[in-house]
Amino acid sequence: RADTAARIEARTLAAADLAQPRLEVERRRGDLLVAEEKALRAERALKLLLADGPGDPLWDVALAAADAPDATPVPVSLADALADAMRYRPELAERRAEVAAEEAKVAFARDNIKPRLDAYASVALRELAGDRHDDIISLPGLVPTLPNGLYPDASAGVVFDVPLGRRAARGALGAAAADHRQAVAAQSDTEDRIAAEVRNAATAIDTAARRLEAARAGLDAAGTQLRAEQDRFGVGASTNFFVLTRQNDLAIAQLAENSALTDFQKARSELARATGTLLRDRGIQLGTSPAER
Repeated sequence: RADTAARIEARTLAAADLAQPRLEVERRRGDLLVAEEKALRAERALKLLLADGPGDPLWDVALAAADAPDATPVPVSLADALADAMRYRPELAERRAEVAAEEAKVAFARDNIKPRLDAYASVALRELAGDRHDDIISLPGLVPTLPNGLYPDASAGVVFDVPLGRRAARGALGAAAADHRQAVAAQSDTEDRIAAEVRNAATAIDTAARRLEAARAGLDAAGTQLRAEQDRFGVGASTNFFVLTRQNDLAIAQLAENSALTDFQKARSELARATGTLLRDRGIQLGTSPAER
């Protein structure tokens, strides 16, 4: 707008040519206000996760990024990612525990339909008459009167139980086997779902990296076009319409790069979540004291 105003003052452009840059300035001012509000909302959403309450001093502190986002390409080994997921995903640990519990129930139900052999032994004292037992230790205030028990009686035996029907036990075994099959199927479904999530995350991070590369190339090209258009405008070979268009193209390319960079960071986090290594990758330990850390 200032450049156009100077040219109007120098009588190289008509006064009407100032309308378009003035309109563009006001449009961009409106976009700026909207962007500032979105930035504040995003900042408060982050503080909502960090603050201890409405009185936390953090609410009055302006947050600013201290480090640039890491855009280093991340080589993904699908085999290693799948192995990590099968090892670290908590859902799988839960499913495996459920399968183990159902296997124990099946084994218990199967034992209930088998023949049963019990052994027993006992020792008793008969004919408790006689003198007080010499080995009894007296306690203060108590006088033991247990006699010698000269006639001990011991017995031993076995009981063999052969089931002739056990319909209830067989029904319980069938129910336990059905529950075990359901637990195995649920574990298999969970493994398939997790494997699909890992593959999707690996594809997403590769796509995001390629998008970021393309966005940066587009940003470089947009900057070159703008500089060329400004040079042409400077010698009177272009108009402010084309300069403004190139400026808008550059802004769009910058937004595309930011969007691609954001998606790349999200893809990295999603891969860590899908493999169950998010806490490990962030260096976060749960359930340990400061001394243990």
